[in-house]
Amino acid sequence: KFEREKREMEGRRGNMGLVKVMVAMMVVGLVWGGSDQPAYAADDHLAYYVEDLSFYPPFPLEGSSLRIPGWEYGGDSLAFEDRVLLTSDVPSRNGWLWSENPIGLSKWEGIFAIKISGKNRLFGDGLAFWATEEPKVTGDVMGYMNKWKGLGVIIDTYDNNVDNRHPYLSVVVNDGNGYWDHANDGGSLTRYGCRIKPKFRNKGVLQVVVSVFESHIQVLLFDEDNEKWYDCVNVSGNHGNKFVGNYFGFTASTGSVSDRHEVLSFELYDMKRMEEDGGHHEHASNAESSADGFSFFGFLYNLVFYVVCIVVVACAGYFLVLFIRTKTEKKKKGPII
Repeated sequence: KFEREKREMEGRRGNMGLVKVMVAMMVVGLVWGGSDQPAYAADDHLAYYVEDLSFYPPFPLEGSSLRIPGWEYGGDSLAFEDRVLLTSDVPSRNGWLWSENPIGLSKWEGIFAIKISGKNRLFGDGLAFWATEEPKVTGDVMGYMNKWKGLGVIIDTYDNNVDNRHPYLSVVVNDGNGYWDHANDGGSLTRYGCRIKPKFRNKGVLQVVVSVFESHIQVLLFDEDNEKWYDCVNVSGNHGNKFVGNYFGFTASTGSVSDRHEVLSFELYDMKRMEEDGGHHEHASNAESSADGFSFFGFLYNLVFYVVCIVVVACAGYFLVLFIRTKTEKKKKGPII
């Protein structure tokens, strides 16, 4: 009897050891699982929100038309309560949305949400975000003028070169001399950019963060399906005060192929003031593999997932140990006479 109780106690200790190992695995998994979550949280920036250059739905109705406070839209664009439609899914359309006041910040961060959708197998041309000297000038670069002065974040969705890298996002700082070769997908001006990984067309919203620091410009993209921020591009250079006095804008165009291009929101943050308050930090250089942010829903998802895993593995381990111990005891007892 004493030997049997001793073996049962050892079996329970073995089971508890298994549980401890599973708990340790769960904790490690939560730590690593949290690293897969978005590396960016705009909630940290709320105190530095620049309201007069931002917009967010619902948009107010003034008279018989909707107005975007601090912004003006034109061309083929239309405003709705929850979005600005830059182009319909119709060929040969150009639409624009520009800030009424110039940029007064040397270091800033803009977060915008867009949607691109359409019914055709071939589609284009694309959408762009600008911080340039001359607003409301139409042209052949996603509806804006060529050889612009300032910053362009250009999302090109039509693959003229058939190089299979589209949709492609380019970051272009132009001094007024750089020429966007439309037939060649921008040509040499697209050397800083990335292929957009999230499959956003006809699926959902694409969120983009454009951060302008003194030493570089960084662009992050959010993948809704995988809840990850992707570090798209970093452009080095002296960018301090370079875009002060310029205007923010969004443009889109369609050619022989078309798409529906929509802008949902734009949030601007004063990064210089945030830096002065000691709260500024630049984002991880590779948000895809080294995210440093925290997502409550991502954490909750990981927690539930690992709890379920530990319960399943612990139960399986317990019954396996119980089965082996029972067989061992039967062998020791020998046959019943």
